Amino acid sequence: MFTLTITIGYDIILLTNGYAYGWIEGNKIKHYIEIQRLRTQDVVVDDTLTLEKNTDAFIQGDIISITEKIDGANSSIYYDKKLDRLRCFSSKNELDFSNQLRGFLTYVESLDKEPFIKYPNYIFFGEWLVSHTVIYDDSNYNKWYLFSVYDTVLGRWLSQDFVKKFAEKYDFCYPHELYYGPFISWNHCLSFANAPAYGTQQEGIVIKIRLHWSRREVRIY
Repeated sequence: MFTLTITIGYDIILLTNGYAYGWIEGNKIKHYIEIQRLRTQDVVVDDTLTLEKNTDAFIQGDIISITEKIDGANSSIYYDKKLDRLRCFSSKNELDFSNQLRGFLTYVESLDKEPFIKYPNYIFFGEWLVSHTVIYDDSNYNKWYLFSVYDTVLGRWLSQDFVKKFAEKYDFCYPHELYYGPFISWNHCLSFANAPAYGTQQEGIVIKIRLHWSRREVRIY
């Protein structure tokens, strides 16, 4: 799944294939990340490396979702059937009492595990909103914003339709959605940047494509 991240204030546009979050596979934490600067033309790095333009990540007619990028702590939740409990992770490590990710471990321990038991093959990714660089209204902190779900058996990301419906049904926060519809142009996407919903500042926007098979998977139990 391709995700375009536009970061406000740094004049950086990033094209992300995957996420920089740890998730469990067997007994190992697997990290999944590939981030590139959006390039409108080929960039010659040296005699042996040329970075090709990547503005064709989306084409007109692709169904996309644009949400506000939240500046918090990257995190994920996974239901372990063998241990019959929720396990949680930062971007690099599984959390425990020596590494609690500023309250996220306590938050996960307070959750009802039943929603996650229904989807034992899924990894739930989100942003644990604690004080970082961007300043938000106080009422938005110490909340978890669910933004992506990964199916470890099929090896693919679920649609944003599924993510939104799961968040709504089980009362999780979902990042403020600025647009959902066909990709029109990069300028159209940029028009949603700098429209903060959680305070007076915005880190950026995240653009995700709706995959063609997603319609079959919007089933919330």
